[in-house]
Amino acid sequence: MSLSAPTNISYLPSALGISKVAQLSLSNYWCTASVPSVILGTGIAYTVVAWVYFNGFYNSGCYRTGGSWGENYVFALGQAGCAGPCPGGTFRGVVFPFSPSFGYLGVDQSCAATFSSSVPVYANQWVFLWWQYPGSGSTFYLGAIYGNNISYTGTVTLSAAENIPTTGVYFWINQICSGGCESNGWIAYLAFYNRALSTSEIYAIYQGQRVTQGLVMEYRGDNYDPSTGIFYDSSGNNINLSPGATPYPNRGCLLWVPTWAGGPSGNWMNWPTC
Repeated sequence: MSLSAPTNISYLPSALGISKVAQLSLSNYWCTASVPSVILGTGIAYTVVAWVYFNGFYNSGCYRTGGSWGENYVFALGQAGCAGPCPGGTFRGVVFPFSPSFGYLGVDQSCAATFSSSVPVYANQWVFLWWQYPGSGSTFYLGAIYGNNISYTGTVTLSAAENIPTTGVYFWINQICSGGCESNGWIAYLAFYNRALSTSEIYAIYQGQRVTQGLVMEYRGDNYDPSTGIFYDSSGNNINLSPGATPYPNRGCLLWVPTWAGGPSGNWMNWPTC
């Protein structure tokens, strides 16, 4: 690849006051069947933002396209039957890997999925990811922001407008339906909105400002309880996520290195169990 991974991290999840992270593993996930009605149906705009650290990508057994490996999931909204009504019956934020260290950000919509080659996602560092659907049409907007304000944006156009069923819907972090698409790494933050955030609002969250207008679900690493496996919602709507299996995922401490040394050696994080 001609692209190289950014290494100077000027903003991290700790900018949002986050000190702990939840483990993304290939054997577990979180979900809820209590999905708020304000994100079900048609004509609804969505924005999802997330701080994620991928330890490395792998070739899952899930959908692949354009020479990619199988998808690695971050979140999914849809019915438990996996495929859901086609097309447009789910909203899934994914990475399409091309190697253990590199992939492209994408969307899976049930029976249609692809990635934006304008939005690279690199493993082994924190990245602020976002996905957006404007409420109509079949075009989605995507982005990834790294350190020193290094930002990538792109679009993907799929086959139909979003039309999420109004019954039998689940929301997952790190999986969809029966599994096999999980990511490997850590998640510090995920927020789900029922409106299209502006570019400045998305960037403000990256910089550490909490945006609450239209906030439907919000998950912070500090609010994950490794003793019960429950990921508590901090949006005020009480949409807590239950673990999918045992043992429960680990929780780690996010350590922000106080001195930014030259090169990547001064920027890496460690995750002691906490």
